[in-house]
Amino acid sequence: MDVMPEPKITVIINSYNYEKYIGQAIDSVLSQDYANKEIIVVDDGSTDGSKDIILAYGESIKAIFHENLGQARTCLRALRQASGDFIQFLDSDDYLLPGAISAVAAVALPDVAKIQFQLLPVGPDGAVVGEPWPAMSALSRQDLIKSIERRGSYVTPPNSGNVYRSDVFGYIDDIDYEGSIDGIPYLLAPLLGEVRQIARPLACYRYHTENFSGHGKLDPARFALEARRHKRRLDHLSAISRQNNLPEISISDPDGQLFVTTRDILRKISEGGRPGVPLVARYSLSLFREKEGMSRTVKLLIWGVATQILPDKSRRRLAIYRSDPRSRGPAKGRTAA
Repeated sequence: MDVMPEPKITVIINSYNYEKYIGQAIDSVLSQDYANKEIIVVDDGSTDGSKDIILAYGESIKAIFHENLGQARTCLRALRQASGDFIQFLDSDDYLLPGAISAVAAVALPDVAKIQFQLLPVGPDGAVVGEPWPAMSALSRQDLIKSIERRGSYVTPPNSGNVYRSDVFGYIDDIDYEGSIDGIPYLLAPLLGEVRQIARPLACYRYHTENFSGHGKLDPARFALEARRHKRRLDHLSAISRQNNLPEISISDPDGQLFVTTRDILRKISEGGRPGVPLVARYSLSLFREKEGMSRTVKLLIWGVATQILPDKSRRRLAIYRSDPRSRGPAKGRTAA
């Protein structure tokens, strides 16, 4: 029986003004016990001391420096230099745990389009601050596609917890509507192959002031942007599917999905008003349509009704609780609304 060669894994570390973390991210990849790997560090126009730290690694990494483009376009540009069979984007404030790449490579088979694994939440100093997340379950491609059609998402970790087969990115041109690289690839992956889940942490996700800098206040522009990006991703996904004869995908009313109706409520509250009965009713309908599970549905339903009936001060506290991950511990994955 032929032995499948070890896949080449490219880790692209994207960095912007994280001089206090970038060294640990690079070291965590260099120290991996997997030989067939490639390390690309792309600096998005940092103005701190990041460049000197990156250059000190010499030829052990491939370094790219350019003007500030934003994370999504920075990562797309770095892809041009990647030669791996599978690609991971590692945020420079996160870092891999020992044995991470070997664990990924073990399931990186040709029919696998994406591998996702749990992340261990840590604080600025690396101290563990929560349990590994998100919860992983062995869902089929069809299960994931149905989740995308119904709610516009499925449970997945943020950027550093995903590894993609390199051809996934060949379907993506520019993503000028995105701030980060992981929005459209994770939705596209189930249309191109299996999604394998590793139910243990292979990397640490760092919680600190900078990566939640916009979450502590109620900003109507932020909530409008999040809803708009959600719908743009789904439009983009549908277009890619049609143009490339990929498995048919039928997105259910994006304006009525829980993620969007939640942002509509948050935007209303941040503007100083009440959501209004029609909006709360639309939000409630999205809860039942997306089959969130009885316990979570009841909790979210109470939240929605409370935003309508409670006084302004309490209503704003509820909105901050819902919109600020720091107020409720580590996030549970992308489906959290």
